[in-house]
Amino acid sequence: FARLFLSRAPDELLTHRSTKDLASMTRGTFRFLESSRPYRVDVSVANADEDDEEWDAPVTLIRTNVSERPFIIDSIREYLSLQGLAIERMVYPMLDVDRGSDGHVVAVDGPSEGGSTESVVHCEVERVGDVDRLRTLESDLRSSLQDVVRATDDFMPMLGAVDQVVAAVRENGSDLPDRAAEFEEIEDFLL
Repeated sequence: FARLFLSRAPDELLTHRSTKDLASMTRGTFRFLESSRPYRVDVSVANADEDDEEWDAPVTLIRTNVSERPFIIDSIREYLSLQGLAIERMVYPMLDVDRGSDGHVVAVDGPSEGGSTESVVHCEVERVGDVDRLRTLESDLRSSLQDVVRATDDFMPMLGAVDQVVAAVRENGSDLPDRAAEFEEIEDFLL
């Protein structure tokens, strides 16, 4: 895990953090992954010097894990931007995670075709001292990522529905040749 995780870390992070802090950050991210499950959206927001992190940096940590899909990073960035929180550092490895029957991590590897790919994100923003704001950030990010899951899970069924509508438009265009141009325009719009 450490090799895969740190290979995705920005050089600035690797050169400005002590080995001890990098090890603690990596261990904390692995513990988060271990407690996560691929069938749900997991989010944690905490300060680096709190909550069993074992390292001290003046940042708030945001960790997320969800099965790999589009729009995860964009959604996190957009939400944090709207909250006035600039991302200082982000580590975003996509991992094939093999889990035992109890859900605990048995092995991790780089993403592969047909693997169970999870997107664990470790993100650092300026320190947020207000406990209520930390809870709100966590809740809102979870909700935002749950919306991403819903939208991307529906994507293939939506494409199937569009294909059915296109077929019906073509059929109607054939049955009503005097309105063929109208049906062609509708088809062009759908495709």
